[in-house]
Amino acid sequence: MDPDGTPPFRQILRAYRQRAALSQNALARRAALDPAYICRLESGRQSAPSRHAVHALATALALSPHDRALLFQATGYVPLEQVG
Repeated sequence: MDPDGTPPFRQILRAYRQRAALSQNALARRAALDPAYICRLESGRQSAPSRHAVHALATALALSPHDRALLFQATGYVPLEQVG
């Protein structure tokens, strides 16, 4: 867990992907991202993704507002919907 008690982004992303019953390749297609990028994110070998990549992942996973906020929080971003 991160110092604020939030699980690391990689763990959250993997849990949401598995809950959606998607492979890394399927998620990458839905989010218009490289499958290798998804693999690096989930393994922790990739630094934090851009805000737009997180938005694409959250949309591809059809996350609830709560889960979307948690995914963004794990990267230190505010969800795009909340940016004025």
